Amino acid sequence: MNCFSPATALWAVFFATVGVSFLVPFLFAKAWGDSKIDRFSEHYKLPGEGDLPTVDATNCFAKNGVVLAHKISKRGNTSLAVVRDFTLYHYIALLGSITSAVLGGTSAFLVATDGWNRVNEAMQGMFLGSASALALWLTIIQVFRYADTIAKHESIYTSCSNLLSDLVSVLNCPPKLGQDGKEFSLEVYIREVASKCAAIRTIGITFDGSKISRFKIDIPKS
Repeated sequence: MNCFSPATALWAVFFATVGVSFLVPFLFAKAWGDSKIDRFSEHYKLPGEGDLPTVDATNCFAKNGVVLAHKISKRGNTSLAVVRDFTLYHYIALLGSITSAVLGGTSAFLVATDGWNRVNEAMQGMFLGSASALALWLTIIQVFRYADTIAKHESIYTSCSNLLSDLVSVLNCPPKLGQDGKEFSLEVYIREVASKCAAIRTIGITFDGSKISRFKIDIPKS
């Protein structure tokens, strides 16, 4: 005797399929993130406040330079963290769409072979669940635009890294001459670096709400 009604079986498999399309990517992404991305982030992390050079306390421009270096380091590490997180999110979304596509392709083949009215409710639920999950994952990728956000923060991180490297080098050993060939002025240099920092004070998170649309799932004909 069948303990489940056809509708119960359909919905049970539907939610199970959607759950699998989310669970599998998260499990793989967690393992990948812990083993790869975390080591990557730690390797490229910019020096913190304790790693910055010690300067003459009586030189206010040098002190301002150290404060500025700390701000640049913090900004660069923030962007590095965003790159790490959004790379992981992008990886999860791609794995989710692939998993949903595989489940959907399998169920679609069986449904197309036997016809919608001749397959059992479990197969119908699998087809509808995988189709719904795939539509959701593809919408998430288009709306959150992970690749654009990652590219923006990679650029911000690179700018911070270059600025910090040059600033720390100057603070440790100020040159006698500037790039214009005149006597080097730490005050002018700090102002120039500060003005460059203004260009990287951006959030850099990209969304596109126009990509949200209504998806229609077409049931295969018998």
